Amino acid sequence: MDREKLSHGLRLQNDVLNTFHQDSFNAFFSNFPVIGETQNAFGENHQPDMRVFDDYTKNVTIPNQSLSTMEIPMLNRVQLQPNSMGNSNLNLVVIEFIVDAAFLNYFLVYTYIRQMKTATIENLKSAYYKNRIFELKIVMYANDGTPVTNLKFKNLFPMDMGALNLQSGVSDELTFPVSFSYEDFQVEIIGASERNG
Repeated sequence: MDREKLSHGLRLQNDVLNTFHQDSFNAFFSNFPVIGETQNAFGENHQPDMRVFDDYTKNVTIPNQSLSTMEIPMLNRVQLQPNSMGNSNLNLVVIEFIVDAAFLNYFLVYTYIRQMKTATIENLKSAYYKNRIFELKIVMYANDGTPVTNLKFKNLFPMDMGALNLQSGVSDELTFPVSFSYEDFQVEIIGASERNG
């Protein structure tokens, strides 16, 4: 397929391929694992209101995607071929959250990491994979607010939370970064029929 045809096929309703802006996204978490005694604070399904993550996502660093090669000897030369690695060696996705007024999103991430750090080996084997985030979906929007792309991360685990920078006399919003490992990353272009419902 030539570039002109490909470009035409991806054009939006205004028939122009514009540049994309960094702030044209929303994050949607399917769930957040709540473990230990903290579960009792969130009713029968043990799930907090996910808006404490969705609405307080300040920025997302989409990790780079890389492909390695292997060398295959061919008489007096070497032939390079892509080395299929599956989902091994995936880089972390990093999200910076704004701390909500109740400090709940920070508390939930802190509790998860603390519980996993102090869990016994027996409990960890049975609980670790069960206590995962099933999906993080980043919806990307065109300049007119139309959703055009879904970035989906599957089976995520909070692995690291950054420091809080408290400063007396400064009223800036408080943020903290969280690094997540994941098993799969997918990019989906939203078709016109799906955009229009």
